[in-house]
This record gives sequence, structure tokens and C-alpha cells, in this order.
Amino acid sequence: MTAPARPVPNRFRVWLVRPDCAEAGPSDDGTPLAMAVEPAEPGTMSARQARAYVERFNRVAAHTPSRLRAVALPVVVRYEGEPRPGEAVPVAVVKASER
Repeated sequence: MTAPARPVPNRFRVWLVRPDCAEAGPSDDGTPLAMAVEPAEPGTMSARQARAYVERFNRVAAHTPSRLRAVALPVVVRYEGEPRPGEAVPVAVVKASER
């Protein structure tokens, strides 16, 4: 069994960013960058939830002096230590006296 290609992100994490931060500058390909400040909410969201959150937040933020904006970034949730399909894993034997 071979390990599958990297999983396709279907979850999003919404972050608050400072788009006018001079330290961020443009990326190598010219895409504007912003400085990440903090996650807007704990956990992840579906594409629809993230889109609605970003639209609402940015609509309100546009009418305030705050320079923060929200962006949705695709993420892949994977648990640390969890094997990938096809990966060998150690098998621990638990003795009856250890249960």
C-alpha cells in the first residue's frame, strides 16, 4: 500500500491580519501579504462558514478605525503522531497484568 498524496484542505482557519504592515511587503510572486495577528476563532471552519465570517468581519471593520482584517486560510487538520495510510506503526503488546 502506498501513501496517498498530500490531503486536499477542506477546512479553513480564519486569521486576523494587519494588511498595511510594512514588514509584510509583497510576496515573491507579487501577491500582497499581510502580517498575521491572531486566529479570529479557535478551531477550523467549513468554506461556507469561513467565507461568511470573513465577509461579516471585514464589512464591520471597514467602518471602524481598526486596521485589522480577516482572511480565511486553507488548512489540513492532522493529529501529531497519527500515521498516514501505508506507514509502518509500532505495535505495543499489553500484558494482562498491565490492564
